[in-house]
Amino acid sequence: MPCPLAVRTIKISQSSVAFLESLFYTISSFGLLIYLLASEHAIVHFACGFLGIISAWLAIQLIYSQEYAVRYYHDGKGLVFPDCDRPNWTEFLYQGFCMVACYQTSDTSINSTAMRRLVATDGMLSYFLSVSIIAIIFGMIGNLL
Repeated sequence: MPCPLAVRTIKISQSSVAFLESLFYTISSFGLLIYLLASEHAIVHFACGFLGIISAWLAIQLIYSQEYAVRYYHDGKGLVFPDCDRPNWTEFLYQGFCMVACYQTSDTSINSTAMRRLVATDGMLSYFLSVSIIAIIFGMIGNLL
């Protein structure tokens, strides 16, 4: 039987890895975009940058949706889905995309501190990513004109 402190350390390190992965994807996509915008073929680089940003956005949401499922089944729930006793992957994907679209939970309740922390991190990262994407898009449009 593993030591409770060791189990807690593993759980904390897993959530830290998910956050660091999403942060890495975000910074990488912005770095790639800045590099591409600095070269000569603006339209091709615009398309590559746009696809890179969309890919980073999707990767972050899929990472967080997976983390919601992992925490739900390994940490003893944390989310309460209405009319659903045994949620499947679509419920967690729904939670992740509600956070990126609305920066809030819609009809899902949160009943644990660890899950609340994860949802707050997802909401903040999604908000800053969306604001950054809007700023970069306006900058790219300005460069094309």
